[in-house]
Amino acid sequence: MKVLIVSCLYKPYVGGGAEVIIEEHARSLMRQGVEVAILTTGPGAGLALEEVEGIRVWRAGIRNLYFPFGATRPKGWQRMLWHCLDIYNPLMSRYIAEVVERERPDVASCHNITGWSIAAWDAFRALGVPVVQVLHDQYLLCARSTMFKQDRPCRRRCLPCRLMRLFHAGKSSRVSAVVGVSRFILDRLLGYGYFSRTPIRESIPNARSFPFDPAAYPARPDDGTVVFGFIGSLAPNKGIELLLENFLRCAPQNWRLRVAGTGKSDYEAMLNSRFSEARVTFLGHCRPEQFFTGVDITVVPSLWEDTFPGVVFESMLFGVPVIGSRRGGIPEMLLEGETGLLFTPEEPDSLSEAMRSMARDVRGGRYPREGIISHASGFKDQDAWTERWLSVYRRTAALCLDKH
Repeated sequence: MKVLIVSCLYKPYVGGGAEVIIEEHARSLMRQGVEVAILTTGPGAGLALEEVEGIRVWRAGIRNLYFPFGATRPKGWQRMLWHCLDIYNPLMSRYIAEVVERERPDVASCHNITGWSIAAWDAFRALGVPVVQVLHDQYLLCARSTMFKQDRPCRRRCLPCRLMRLFHAGKSSRVSAVVGVSRFILDRLLGYGYFSRTPIRESIPNARSFPFDPAAYPARPDDGTVVFGFIGSLAPNKGIELLLENFLRCAPQNWRLRVAGTGKSDYEAMLNSRFSEARVTFLGHCRPEQFFTGVDITVVPSLWEDTFPGVVFESMLFGVPVIGSRRGGIPEMLLEGETGLLFTPEEPDSLSEAMRSMARDVRGGRYPREGIISHASGFKDQDAWTERWLSVYRRTAALCLDKH
């Protein structure tokens, strides 16, 4: 079997956790004897083939106003026009036809299709290649992919997004399979009427491999302090301000907060200035093994509907319990009261109460490290993860054969 993985970005261009998972997915398939090729976008023009660590990668220049993942931020009118062109961009279909001719895939696995647009579905359909659409975010509902605006999640779609996604639900039923990386994201799209006639609809949670065993690292020694930690992008939708505000409001003298990650320079400067306090440490970029061995509790205070944040299971694989917001896929990742606690961001005292509760219990055996690691073990079981994906691909390919 040969699978063509389609994504807006691929190594060395990485926008977030989705690109990490896509690489993991490609390599796990190859270990099972599946042929894999990648079709992605890049800042150059035309179509070029390269090899990235043993994987054939076709990189296509986006036929739109600009490459949307560059360092500079275009003007507002340019961004709006870009998104309008990205509603349905048949100019990208030529690349798809050329790569399909060269690779002859059995299945196209479409991940984040920003830049490709849903025109990719029609292009593959015309070429007789069945499509599996993988849901990592809310691109099919929202031009920003986040459904987050003015520092809060959108409870309903705004008029511009409804107009720019007017035909997407109808087109979505033409794909052969849809897979959500969380039950949340699959149910959300189905709830909006997407994939209503798609025969294969599944949720397959992400899994990760590590070059080391997280469980082999020791827990942080008990020195009388309680150390909370945040690791990730420093951005408003990640809830970092909510965490810092709650920490400074309710933290006794023996609490500490370690913040790892980077963001836009002006936002980072604001956080450092506004929340400058001896018990708060901004670490900048930090490797997971450095971070998780230095905290007692990880906080994931997402304000947006975070689809399936990898930091949750990474923390648990190190045996560190998690306080997570009731947003997106986070609730389905935790066992409340055993591997962590959930809080409701819009309730003023919900986060601080969860922090106080876990600070009392974390050293008292309420959250045993071995139990947390055991619960999280499935998130690094690459064999089981890959087998579920192979089942989807085999059934998808069989649907195409049945039609012929």
